[in-house]
Amino acid sequence: MSKTPNISERPKFDYPPVSETVHGVQFSELSGFRMVHFGRYWDCIRDRFPTTQDHERRSQVIETIPRMHHPMNLELQLHSQTVPQRVWYFGKDEDEVIQIQPDWFIFNWRQQGKDYPSFSKTSVRFRDEFKRFKAFCLEDKIEEPIPNLVEVSYINKILPADNEPIIEYMGRLFTGLCWKESTSDIFLGLPEAGTFNRVWVMNEKEGRLYAEASIAYDPENKQEFILLRMTGRIPMKPEGIPSVSECLEQAHGWVVRGFCAITNPDIQVNQWRRIK
Repeated sequence: MSKTPNISERPKFDYPPVSETVHGVQFSELSGFRMVHFGRYWDCIRDRFPTTQDHERRSQVIETIPRMHHPMNLELQLHSQTVPQRVWYFGKDEDEVIQIQPDWFIFNWRQQGKDYPSFSKTSVRFRDEFKRFKAFCLEDKIEEPIPNLVEVSYINKILPADNEPIIEYMGRLFTGLCWKESTSDIFLGLPEAGTFNRVWVMNEKEGRLYAEASIAYDPENKQEFILLRMTGRIPMKPEGIPSVSECLEQAHGWVVRGFCAITNPDIQVNQWRRIK
């Protein structure tokens, strides 16, 4: 096993490319949750989250180590059309979003012309809102949501510097990824498009870190960019050990340290102004 990384040392940037963060907890299906509860919950938060959107339910995550292999196209959990799906509740400035469904509670921060407020602030906001959701469930006699998995995701919108072709920038951005142009592969040359996907097991087999990147297009600004999603997932034991707060800290540490490990140090300093 490789040496345990020190995730207590968190890097900092003057201009981080993060455009969205996700803090979420998964729990067993709340058997008493009905369609009406989406509205009742909205009544509790409507003064702060005045608009909503309906969405399809996201799947349950089964995070085991070693990984459980399932047959292709197998649905791990089936739901009838009468089972509640998922609702997004938007804050007044639409930079904060709460997502709920009968087995997930998620809090998003989205960049809406504002600077990233830091994990210390978004994690507190998540914990406060989840505490209120748990209180709502108990008051409405649904049942208490007991987390079985914690998830932290950072979505990064990474623009190339100095109008560099996006595919060349992608090969320079990620460590361990290099588009080689030599006599041995001149037949192919640079690819037209590419993706970057990696998965790591966290130390002591406590969870997993996912890195997923692809080339995307911003029609408003008419420019291509790298969309990089870093996700840390940590399963929890029924007795709640470690706590949600501890899992959030651990997952966040792996996300930000992992981000620095897979990206070019020169880009970190020159483009995002890494200061720590």
